[in-house]
Amino acid sequence: MSTADVIRQMLVNFNLATESGVWRAFTAFLPEDPDSAICVYDTAGRKDGRIMATGEQITHPGIQIIVRGRDYLLTHTRTQDIALALDAQVKTVVAVPGVGSYIVHNVSRTGDIMPLGMEMEGDRRRHFFAINALVTIEETV
Repeated sequence: MSTADVIRQMLVNFNLATESGVWRAFTAFLPEDPDSAICVYDTAGRKDGRIMATGEQITHPGIQIIVRGRDYLLTHTRTQDIALALDAQVKTVVAVPGVGSYIVHNVSRTGDIMPLGMEMEGDRRRHFFAINALVTIEETV
């Protein structure tokens, strides 16, 4: 299970994304439809050293969340809501149906919300925003 899958499920659990319809959530691939959609990607993480007693490497996986929508203000507001929810996460248990449970200990954004511009195709105009973050996550047993 990828970190992006877990964060996607967490956004659905928090009603910031949906399984279908408006603000539908995807992992690793953002299809052409629907116009208002969210996609979570796995990105480069950060190694944080190792535990001296065991030699275990500590790594924080990276994620990027892309939010796309037709209306600039609504899309920016949805992105901001997601960013604020990520900032508030502390030891959140996320159950991924059919897979297992994970504890999201922390999500640390690596910067502000990043506007990516507008895509224009015919009369279709869609705005894009990105959130980049590092995650501290653990699979439960």
